[in-house]
Amino acid sequence: IYAKATASSKAGGRNLTKAHELLDGGIELLEERNHFKSRDFDVYSTKASLLTREKRYNEAKRIMVKAAEIASRTDSGDPKPHCNLGEIEALMGEWTNSVGFLEKCVSLSTPEEGLKNGGEHRKRLVNLGNSYYMTKRLDQAEKVFLESQKFVEDPNV
Repeated sequence: IYAKATASSKAGGRNLTKAHELLDGGIELLEERNHFKSRDFDVYSTKASLLTREKRYNEAKRIMVKAAEIASRTDSGDPKPHCNLGEIEALMGEWTNSVGFLEKCVSLSTPEEGLKNGGEHRKRLVNLGNSYYMTKRLDQAEKVFLESQKFVEDPNV
């Protein structure tokens, strides 16, 4: 379901209606099953990402919170739901909330994992730095931005 919905949302016509239907069906099946397995949170996370793309932030946040709850039970070391919640909060202008989620995200993220994953750890640090900056925590923002520079090939970038 996750793969089909992702494919539908990225397809030439970007059939978001079909993607929503597939994800809603997947969520319904997971809820009926009443227990969650590893990576089940991805269905909720994908649904929330789709809603975020449509600027339906309150709905996206509600569903991403569910993804984070599931991940904490089945994939406790996965930072993605916390990262995504931090980004949703930032889009909503809720910078203090964004900081909390992004701090959790970075604490669960490892530099090694980030380097293997297209620089995800660096991106997470930059997002946290932005949220610190927006909450006037400038010393922390500078520290995190400098830390993020360790994960680029050209530190002058």
